[in-house]
Amino acid sequence: MKEELFDDLILERGYEYAQEGAVDHVRKVGEVIYATVHGTEDYHVKIDDNDMFCDCPYAKEGAHCKHMAAVLYYLDSHPVYDEHTIIDALSEKQAKQLLKKILKDHPEYLDQLPQVEKKVEIKESVEEAFRNHPDKKSARGYIVKCIDDYMDIDILIHTFKNYLEDKVVSKSLIDYYSTLDIKKAISFVKSLKTDKPSIKKMYQSYLKDLYLKDNDRESYLDILWKLVKEDGQIDFYRELKRQYTKEEWIPLRDDLLNSLPPRARLDKIYLEEDMRDQLLNLVIQTPGLYILEEYYHDLLNYPEQLLNKYLEELKPLVGKQDITHYLEEIEEIPGGVQFISLNQLRK
Repeated sequence: MKEELFDDLILERGYEYAQEGAVDHVRKVGEVIYATVHGTEDYHVKIDDNDMFCDCPYAKEGAHCKHMAAVLYYLDSHPVYDEHTIIDALSEKQAKQLLKKILKDHPEYLDQLPQVEKKVEIKESVEEAFRNHPDKKSARGYIVKCIDDYMDIDILIHTFKNYLEDKVVSKSLIDYYSTLDIKKAISFVKSLKTDKPSIKKMYQSYLKDLYLKDNDRESYLDILWKLVKEDGQIDFYRELKRQYTKEEWIPLRDDLLNSLPPRARLDKIYLEEDMRDQLLNLVIQTPGLYILEEYYHDLLNYPEQLLNKYLEELKPLVGKQDITHYLEEIEEIPGGVQFISLNQLRK
C-alpha cells in the first residue's frame, strides 16, 4: 500500500470503499491491475508498478484519488492472479482436459465454439487484407467488414475469460483431477511452477486442501502453518486455529504473533482473539483514522483513549475540511457529545 501518496482523508474513504465491497471486476494482465470502483458513479482504475490512473474528475487533475486507494487496499487482502500465467502453465493435454470439463459443466459454450474458429478467421482475413490491398484505405474497408461479420466475438472472449479467471484452477482443473485420483491432483499442483509469490500462494492453498481431502494431516498442517506465517491472512489463521484445542492453541498463538512479518494484519487477529488491549494499542499507534473507524465499535470500553485519538487526528482539520461523519462516530462513544463541545470540534 502506497500510503505516502495519498491525503489521510482520501486514504480513509478508499479504505471504506474497499471494506464496503465497492471494488469490482479486478483483473491482472501482466503487471497491470484493472478494476472498477462503484460509488455515486462507476470509475475505472489502472495500476502498475510505476503509475496509477482513474477516470474520475479528481484524478484527472493529476491527484491520487480514493478509487485508487480503494483498489490498493483491496489488493492488500485479495491476491489477483494473472490468467495468462495460469493458462501458460498447462500442457496441451491438460488444456484439452480442462476444456472438456468446462464444456461438460457449461454446455452452452458448445454453441460458441464456431465463434472461436471465426476469431482465427479474423486474423487471417486481416493479414490477407494487407497482403492484397496495398492501398491502406482500401484495406480498411475490408477489415471493417470482417469485424462486422464477427461482432459477438468480443462478448464471447470476455465471457470465457471471466470464467477462466475465476474458476480455471479452483473449480475446473483441480476438481477434475481430484475426482479421478487425489494423488494425481496433488502431483499436478506440485508440478505447477511460477516466480510470482501471489500465484505460488494460490497453488499452496490448493495443495493444502488436497492434502486435507487425502487425510494427510501432517502435510496439510505443514502447508497451512507456512501460509499463516507468510502474512497472517485471517482466513488461513482461523483455519489453523480450528485444528487445535484451546489449551493447545494459546501458546502456539503467542509464538506465532511474535513471528509474523510487519505487513501482517494483526488488527484482524487481535479482534479474532478478543485481545482488546492489543487492538487498542495498535489503533492508537496507527496514523490516520481508517483503522480507528473500523474498530471503534469494538473498543467502546476504552472511551477516553478513543476520544483522545479522534482529537489528535481531527484537530488540525477543524475549519478546513468537513468532519461531520467523524463527529457522528464520536457521538456514539460514551462521553462523546460533551467531548465535541469541550474541544470545539463542531464549527
